[in-house]
Amino acid sequence: TVYIARDLSARKAAEEALRESEERYRTLLENSDDAIAVKDAGGRYVMVNDDLPNRLGLTKEEMIGKTALEVYSGDIAPQVVSRDLRVLEKGDTLNFEDVAETPEGTRTFLTRKAPFHDAGGNVIGIITISRDITERKRAEEELKQSQQRLLTLVEAVPVPVTVTRVADGTILYSNTHLKELLGLSPGELQGRRISDFYYDEADRIEFLEEVRAKGHIRDRELHGVGADGRQFWATFSTEPIV
Repeated sequence: TVYIARDLSARKAAEEALRESEERYRTLLENSDDAIAVKDAGGRYVMVNDDLPNRLGLTKEEMIGKTALEVYSGDIAPQVVSRDLRVLEKGDTLNFEDVAETPEGTRTFLTRKAPFHDAGGNVIGIITISRDITERKRAEEELKQSQQRLLTLVEAVPVPVTVTRVADGTILYSNTHLKELLGLSPGELQGRRISDFYYDEADRIEFLEEVRAKGHIRDRELHGVGADGRQFWATFSTEPIV
């Protein structure tokens, strides 16, 4: 009787390492706050976490093995396929924002698509990571509208007004009436230092110390100088913007 034995230790160790690696990968997927999906070179979903199918009103089982053309409807599917092909054929990494309808309503997503490589560096698929940035976009829009309301109000005030950065005195905004005092338009003033228009720099230091101590100033007389060198005296009032 002839017995042939093969040492399978290396293969078993490799299989165990692969299993552990896949388990860590799945744990990462399931604990991420982002929607994550992995597709093969044919564009079929091979792995997704819960977030993506939830956005689409589907289950994982309804996505695995299918392509974007089978999962998405309308104009979205061709767009997804086009981006996937760019990643697969050119090896590009894409970053973009999308607005989509979900069971929770209209949401905005920041998405990154990147090629998925094997150990040899060959592109064998696509990994997509998508983050819901709806609240961030909403906050940005509210801030933008708030700033616009402030600027509209400042422009309507019939006296010179400027908004400066406390740290270094950089002029962020000024209304058109300030030109009458300093001789420069709002565009010319933006980015300049307000200290350029104090006759004495020590006045600005004292002015800022008073602002920090009291939070605001009312009708403080200051000695200034315009862009043309003309000196003037004026009363200033300040309010912090928080």
